[in-house]
Amino acid sequence: MLIATLRLIRFPNLLVVGLTQWLIARQILGQAFQEENIAPVLSMTELGLLIFATICVTALGYVVNDISDYEIDLINKPDKIILGRLIERKYAYQLSYLLAGLSLTASLYLAIRLNEMEWIWLYPVFTGLLLAYPAGLKRSPIAGNVFVALACAATAGLIWLGERKSWQLLSSTGQEQTAQLIVLFMLYAFIATWIREIVKDLEDKEGDERQGRRSLAIRWGDTAAKITTGVLSFILLLALVGICSLPVYQDLNIIGKLLIPVLSLLIIFLNWRIRSAQASPDYHQLS
Repeated sequence: MLIATLRLIRFPNLLVVGLTQWLIARQILGQAFQEENIAPVLSMTELGLLIFATICVTALGYVVNDISDYEIDLINKPDKIILGRLIERKYAYQLSYLLAGLSLTASLYLAIRLNEMEWIWLYPVFTGLLLAYPAGLKRSPIAGNVFVALACAATAGLIWLGERKSWQLLSSTGQEQTAQLIVLFMLYAFIATWIREIVKDLEDKEGDERQGRRSLAIRWGDTAAKITTGVLSFILLLALVGICSLPVYQDLNIIGKLLIPVLSLLIIFLNWRIRSAQASPDYHQLS
C-alpha cells in the first residue's frame, strides 16, 4: 500500500518540487541575503512549512488527476494504472481530502505566524483550481496546459513572494541578479512544462478522444501539436542563449555555465525525436 501510495502522489516529482524551493530560498536568495547581512523572512521551520504546503497541493493535483482520468487511463495505460488495481478509489478520495486539509492548515498557520493574512487566499484558490482542472480546464486545448505550466513556475515564485520583504532590502545589484535568476527559472519551468504537457496529450490521444476530451492533439491534429512544441522550444532556446548575455551568467560556476549548452542540446534532440514519433510509447518516452 505504501509503495502504491508513493506512486500515486508521484513521490520523486514531489522531491524535485521541495528541492527546487529549498534551492531558491537558500542558494539564490539566501546567498544574496548572507552577502549583504540581511536576515531572511522565513526561518527554517517556516520555509519547511511552506515547502510542505506546496508539496501537499502538488500531490493533491496528482491524486485528483488520476481519479478524473481513471477511464482514460484504462485505455491509454491499463498495465500501469494504480487506482482500482493497487489502490481503491475510496482510499484515493480520502487521501485527497487529507492532502487538501494539510495544505490549507499549513498555509493558514504560516499566514498568521508571518502576519501575511492578505495572501491566505492563494492556497484555497489554487486548491480550487486543481479540483476544477480535470472537469474544466483540462478539456481546453490550451488553458489546461497553460495552467499546469503556470503551477510549475509558481513553485519558485512562492518562495520569492515569501521573502519579498528581505529581497527589497537588497542593493539594486542584488535585487537585479536574484530577480533575473528566479524569473529565468520560472520562464524555463513554464515553457518546458507546457512542451511536456503537449507531448503527454499526444501520448494520451486515443483515450482522450474516446472520452470526449478536446486536447490540442485532438482538436488541431498531431502536426499542429508538433509545430507548437517546435515554436515553444525555439522560444526556450532563445531564452537560454539570452542568459549568456546577462551579467549574472558570468557569476555562475562551471556547472551553471555548462547547463546552458547541455539543456540546449537536449531541447534540440527532443524536437528531432518528436518529429519522427508516431505511437503512444514514443511520446511516453519523450514526456
